[in-house]
Amino acid sequence: MIHLLGCLCFIVWYIVYRMVSFWCGFILTHLLTQISGGMNGFFSQLIVSFGYTSEQSLLLGTPAGAIGFASIYLNGYIGDKLRNRILVASLGAIVAMVGMIIIIALPLSHSRGRLAGYYITQTAPIGLVTLLSLISSNVAGYTKKTTVAALYFVGYCIGNIIGIFFPHPYGRRGI
Repeated sequence: MIHLLGCLCFIVWYIVYRMVSFWCGFILTHLLTQISGGMNGFFSQLIVSFGYTSEQSLLLGTPAGAIGFASIYLNGYIGDKLRNRILVASLGAIVAMVGMIIIIALPLSHSRGRLAGYYITQTAPIGLVTLLSLISSNVAGYTKKTTVAALYFVGYCIGNIIGIFFPHPYGRRGI
């Protein structure tokens, strides 16, 4: 019985291994969480680098969670209305990149504009949430769904661990 279970696990792993869509999703999950891992891990120091105090940074970081929640909710609603979840999620990733460009491109004296750029980056998790919803609708079979979801979780964890090493909160531009 144990040998049969081991063979079944190997077969499922082999099927998942050959899925190109899985590997694209795995890499995308890894890259999306690298961004959020660094931004969420060092948000306070990032806001302090904009010219605010430590106490102000905690208060100014609060709306970021509401923006993330609202963007995920709107992603689901608009994606359902347009019947294209991937396109709407891609737009969320593009908006997050625009936020990063705003943070980098604005001079250090424009602290409000750079803070607005930080808020815009909170749309980055839209793609991850969309990828997780695509597992249930696009992967056939319970065992394969469980395997794909577990491996996406591994990519999520690796991205969050690596992400905290990329931004340097005391750098010239705060990233």
